[in-house]
Amino acid sequence: MKSNILLVDDEPRFIDSLHNILQHFDYNCTKALNGTEAIKLLKTNQFDLALLDVELPDLSGCDIVKFIQTSKTRTASIMLTGINTVETAVTAMKYGAYDFLRKP
Repeated sequence: MKSNILLVDDEPRFIDSLHNILQHFDYNCTKALNGTEAIKLLKTNQFDLALLDVELPDLSGCDIVKFIQTSKTRTASIMLTGINTVETAVTAMKYGAYDFLRKP
């Protein structure tokens, strides 16, 4: 059974590249370009993993992690960011993110 992954990032080129790589390894991927779209998808679909950009135009990735935790879904979350701050990593982990990775 293929894993379902939600990709959330406001940079279309980055999210398209990540989507292509993961599909090559036989994952089902769904893209969201903002936090509102991500939450809507999380309410109506089951995802095994959410890869979340920290800074989105409407919500932060941490807000989405909080939603995942409070909605009791079985979705693991990994934060992705181009900004590597200890404060953001600690906040993301406090809200329930599994890991915090720096974008290339």
